[in-house]
Amino acid sequence: DANGTSLSLSDYVGTPMLVNLWATWCAPCVVELPALDRAAAQLSKDSIKLVLVSVDRGGPAKAIPFLEQRGINTPHLGFDPKGQLARRLNVRGLPSTLLLSADQSKAWLFVGPFEWDTPEVQADIRRLLGK
Repeated sequence: DANGTSLSLSDYVGTPMLVNLWATWCAPCVVELPALDRAAAQLSKDSIKLVLVSVDRGGPAKAIPFLEQRGINTPHLGFDPKGQLARRLNVRGLPSTLLLSADQSKAWLFVGPFEWDTPEVQADIRRLLGK
């Protein structure tokens, strides 16, 4: 996290999650950030947590000012400057977004930008999670 505390997906068992891996240098990532910000507010009504995980090597010092300049403040933030999470998830491109069921027994991986805040995508997320 921004304080350097190590986080693990297992810390969030019991909470359905949308985990988006992104970078400041990734144009499609930047394009989808506003939709993710709006989606975070919408999904929180169903107790679905959205976490933006920056893979920028500069960590929080690079990503936080970038997000602040764009008014992105709703999602929770994580940082993967060494690419450990990205490697564990076998991420092949950015943006990549992982949808995890609350018990983490089901997962879906979406590669590429999506309009996360549209009613259709929101309905798909809720349907996949059984909400």
